[in-house]
Amino acid sequence: MGFVYLILALSITSIIFLTAIVLEITKVQAQSITLSKLNQGTQEKLISLKQKAESIEKLLENIE
Repeated sequence: MGFVYLILALSITSIIFLTAIVLEITKVQAQSITLSKLNQGTQEKLISLKQKAESIEKLLENIE
């Protein structure tokens, strides 16, 4: 009978650990998506700033 309780305890422990792992993976995936969106926004802002800098550079060249 003790063997059955041991198997039951190990099964419950395994289920708890697997659930914790799945929850952690889900959290990491959500963080990855958030970072990807932030990276995309940053890239767009950098492109915009580069275009503005080039425009200012051309204006300065025309002034000279």
